[in-house]
Amino acid sequence: MKNEKQQPLSKNSCRANERWATYEVSAAATADLRYEVIEEDRILDGLQYRSYGIAVYAKSNADGSIKVIQTIHDITTNRARLCALVKQCNLLGLSLLHLNDVIEDSLAN
Repeated sequence: MKNEKQQPLSKNSCRANERWATYEVSAAATADLRYEVIEEDRILDGLQYRSYGIAVYAKSNADGSIKVIQTIHDITTNRARLCALVKQCNLLGLSLLHLNDVIEDSLAN
């Protein structure tokens, strides 16, 4: 598969709000997490399709900087379903440790 384009969706597209969940980075530092849907155009066997993934952003409580700490590509082609999952992750303050399990459970249902 070839990744041609990756971009976060617009601010009004999927996010429930601007809530950040606090996540312990180390014993001395914490960061706030936010999950967002990313949109990608991909090619498989010569056919182009649009898929959606999740980017995890961390905002440092020490200096306020924001960076992408994890990206999971090509989860689904169903935008609405992934948007609903991302909203729940942000609303409930999902720990990054559980993200892969939550995605697997969501796809299994």
